[in-house]
Amino acid sequence: MFLALNGAGNNSVISFGDTKLGSGFITGKEGEYQDEVTFETTSLLHSVEKIYLANNEIKITSKVNLPVRTTTPNDIDYEKLNKIYHGILSVDELGNFNVDNDEKLSTFLGYLNDIYAGNPYSYSSELSRKSMGMFRDIVVENIFRPETNKWMIYGGLTHVDGGTKDTYYGKGYYTYDIGSSDMDADTKITGAYMLGEYGVSETLTSGVVIGGNKLKSDLSNGSKVDGDALYLGAYAKKYIGNLKVTAGAGFQYGDYDADRLGAGRGITETRNYSSNYNDTTYDIYLNGRYSHNIGNNLFLEPYGALSYTYIDQDGADEGSKALAIETDSKSFDYTSAKVGVDLKKVIPHEKGKSTLSAGVSYTRILDGADEEHITGRLKGGSDFDILVAHKNEHSLGLNAKYTLELENGILFDVKGSYAVERDSHNGTGKSKTKGEWIVGLGYKF
Repeated sequence: MFLALNGAGNNSVISFGDTKLGSGFITGKEGEYQDEVTFETTSLLHSVEKIYLANNEIKITSKVNLPVRTTTPNDIDYEKLNKIYHGILSVDELGNFNVDNDEKLSTFLGYLNDIYAGNPYSYSSELSRKSMGMFRDIVVENIFRPETNKWMIYGGLTHVDGGTKDTYYGKGYYTYDIGSSDMDADTKITGAYMLGEYGVSETLTSGVVIGGNKLKSDLSNGSKVDGDALYLGAYAKKYIGNLKVTAGAGFQYGDYDADRLGAGRGITETRNYSSNYNDTTYDIYLNGRYSHNIGNNLFLEPYGALSYTYIDQDGADEGSKALAIETDSKSFDYTSAKVGVDLKKVIPHEKGKSTLSAGVSYTRILDGADEEHITGRLKGGSDFDILVAHKNEHSLGLNAKYTLELENGILFDVKGSYAVERDSHNGTGKSKTKGEWIVGLGYKF
């Protein structure tokens, strides 16, 4: 016998009036084995419990954990999703869900997985990290040089088009199961910058950079995060023979608006949530590039860089809607190394010179690529983990650049890059790519 709850929630007491529940009514609390149970609810997330000394009343109780079976593989579990389930129980919101068969249970797991692995609040830190790296590269890779006691003013447009993917694996033992849930994020960063560099001496220059970016990640589950980043940086370049050493620091302020879609999928009401929050990012870096003339205005230029990035993200608050969440603040720090080599050809002409270069680079996140979580909860409920967007430790880049420097002081360059990343999250050979371009125009005076 199955009892339709019809809105009855946790700890609800149901009376059968004059009808007495005899020994033939065995609930999950009483039956030693599942096949002995003769009286249960239609909900897979609730159980029936007889009330002691009352032979005509029962109590509806929520299941302590997500339903599991003894055949569950040991290497795959729903620990993170179970904590979110506990969070829903802690604020007595399970009544918002209608889960009465295995297919709807799978849908419910997908709902929990959207909170865990497809949460927009976990993607903004990666946007900030990539934005900071873009401004750092602008400084380091700028080959133009002001004359002593003179200024060079330079500016341009930037764009990065890329993505990230997280995979959270299901158990695969339900009739309908989430199996493996891939969460894709389509990322775009577009902005502009202005650089001012002064020639302190024949071997030393210093400069400042200001810039701004529009940041966006669209998640495959319908959620998204949009932001604006304002950057301010300072740097110095020292020329020692054929070696150029660049050291600098940057500060970035990010303002984000996140929209989270709580898709109902037939088990609950579809709800849209939003929150505004900020982050601050700090960056220091050191770069060295050596230019070796291999003949006829052809140069081989190996280089290496080391950077440290720290991000401090504020908490988010979705307000007072049913099943709304809030998150704690979270800090992230990354240490990265980059090495590469460019082949550069200088082409003199009547009124200046052009430079063509192409090369490869390898970037490794030395520290900070490990799986991280943001702490979240339903309002007033117990804590659970929200998976932070994954970062691949290894990246191989293909780079090309063209520059033009005229005798009248006009400067121009355009750069494009294409990166292939090994999916270090699950150790497979899958790769991801992104395109990046930067176009700049400047003047020396």
